[in-house]
Amino acid sequence: MDMKDSILYFVKQNKKQCTGVRRLLNLPDYIFCAAAFKCGCRDYFCGKFYEKTFGQRKGYITQFRKDALAKKYNDKELAERVDNKASFDAMFTKYLHRDWLDVDKSSMEQFQAFTERHEEFFVKAVNTSGGNSIWKCNPAKSKKTLKQLRSKMKGCILEEPIVQHPQMGSLHPSTVNTIRVNTVWSEGKPHVFAAVLRMGSKGCVDNFHAGGGMGAEIDLKTGVVFTTAVNMENKRFIFHPVTGTQIVGFQIPNWDKVLAMVKEMASEVPQVRTIGWDVAVTEEGCCAVEGNSRCDFLICQMPQNIGRYEELKKLLEKE
Repeated sequence: MDMKDSILYFVKQNKKQCTGVRRLLNLPDYIFCAAAFKCGCRDYFCGKFYEKTFGQRKGYITQFRKDALAKKYNDKELAERVDNKASFDAMFTKYLHRDWLDVDKSSMEQFQAFTERHEEFFVKAVNTSGGNSIWKCNPAKSKKTLKQLRSKMKGCILEEPIVQHPQMGSLHPSTVNTIRVNTVWSEGKPHVFAAVLRMGSKGCVDNFHAGGGMGAEIDLKTGVVFTTAVNMENKRFIFHPVTGTQIVGFQIPNWDKVLAMVKEMASEVPQVRTIGWDVAVTEEGCCAVEGNSRCDFLICQMPQNIGRYEELKKLLEKE
């Protein structure tokens, strides 16, 4: 967020989450947290720093702390390739299990052939995050010609829609509800640091930062969701607010395959020691959606309302 967005976010969340004197105290308190714990506005309100002790605040993987860790431990050039959606799909094609096309590297003939193979597909800008610049396209319903569509899609990739496992669809059928799995390369092997079920409640994306996105933590051994779901405004849900599907106790299908796939992918880029993998679960197994070397750790700290900075740092300090 830029300065203007940060100010607007602070004012909005301060009004929503706090009352009375607490609202007045939050500004100087936030300035202190920003200096002491490298805390951003989202960290402050999503982590409820305004009601935590010094020791509890100190334990959080905050925005600037995670950026510093990524800069220190992740190979810059390779991390950029993981983050770029086009190079990610090229690097990890065998894990996608779906058709895709890089518009900038394709001819008009290849673009047309893709649209003929897929009546509907997703368009993703290659250098964005947070669920931004992703939309669904059906060329037959568009008033634009294929040439005009291709021009509009410069700087994007096209992807065949994912058909998610019916159990995952029961949470919210309008979105592909994915798993965010954080891996850490430590002591010569990949470690699964955390896993969160991400769900949408409106639109076509489940991203935690997008409107309606929410997350709940998954037990790494069993694949069972063991916390309530929480959204960016710290509202909590035992049942999905749209479908009514129970979230607490939800069993992720094909959990063993999810873990095996992220470990295999992490082993292909050990120089990028912290990666957040987005994985979709299908009836056949699972497929990779994207990777993020500078992923936000809020989503794996908010469900239990605890910080995990020391745990992450210890893993990274082990070569």
